[in-house]
Amino acid sequence: MKPTDKQIKEFWKWCGIDFFETDGSLMGKTPIGGVFELKVDLNNLFKYAVPKLTQPNEPFYFIGLSYDAESSDWDVLIADVDEQGIEYKTIDNDPALALFWACYEVMKGDKE
Repeated sequence: MKPTDKQIKEFWKWCGIDFFETDGSLMGKTPIGGVFELKVDLNNLFKYAVPKLTQPNEPFYFIGLSYDAESSDWDVLIADVDEQGIEYKTIDNDPALALFWACYEVMKGDKE
């Protein structure tokens, strides 16, 4: 399932990315003043979202991204570092969306 524009913006804000919109595209700002297209893809997710999970104030760590050849689905599991049984698991046929939704669930849990 594709996220809405609102969910995407909320997510990148949680990741700490400064962004703006231009010609229908979401653009991110680099610390040195450059810009890049801020898409929900594996490159951006591993660069900006996964490190957010390993910050000292985030009690989660990324366990795995795996592919099930029978169902053609990607599975993502993010679990609690302290082994308190908190897990976020998502399945999607697009690995970037599977990772996005698992991280999004962590983000929602942070707000509760």
